[in-house]
Amino acid sequence: MDRKACAELDRQDPLAQWRDHFACPDGVVYLDGNSLGALPKATAERLDHVVREEWGTGLIRSWNTAHWIDAPSRIGDKIARLIGAEPGEVVATDSTSVNLFKLLAAAIKLHPDRRVILTEAQNFPTDLYIAEGLVDLLDGAHAVRVAERADLEQALDDSVAVLLQAPGAEWGETGMPTRPGAPLPPGRLHLKSGSAYIQFYSGATVILEGPADFRLVSRTEGYCARGKLRFPQF
Repeated sequence: MDRKACAELDRQDPLAQWRDHFACPDGVVYLDGNSLGALPKATAERLDHVVREEWGTGLIRSWNTAHWIDAPSRIGDKIARLIGAEPGEVVATDSTSVNLFKLLAAAIKLHPDRRVILTEAQNFPTDLYIAEGLVDLLDGAHAVRVAERADLEQALDDSVAVLLQAPGAEWGETGMPTRPGAPLPPGRLHLKSGSAYIQFYSGATVILEGPADFRLVSRTEGYCARGKLRFPQF
């Protein structure tokens, strides 16, 4: 394989004509299409028409006359062909980040007993920020767990510790399990009085004395926001 052979393959490439449909500086090989693709030459003209005619002249009428109102389903049908879906099954709305936030919020509402959002460590950083932002709005009752791809199956169990015993415990309502022997997912424990012995799956054991608020974060992490926390004496 030499340069001449490569040039011949380019000449025979049935997709080669599409290069002329994009505005790209001479001498540039642009491969970053997943983030911001090259500008299609027709786009600038189309945007100019939308701004000057549909928006500038049509004003609010363009929701109907220019079919803006149908755009989510119309674009969704085009995406459907690419992902193997049927017409009418895909709707294009909002940005990826906004849609991810809505999807996670809907999943949590659908399964309120599941308190962990499991994500792969290699996911795009913005996706992780969205998940963490949602958890911050849920008053400590949920957590984000980040795992390597090879460890995802193992990480599906959302419990991080076990409640060994709770002598004289009176609990506040946080939705967390409070029965001795119960596995504990990430979230907040509100102990009004009494004490609770909590053993993390990492092996560490702590004793919480009420009144106290304790946040379980992961199998190796937790913190006491209020009250007394001590370790058993061996």
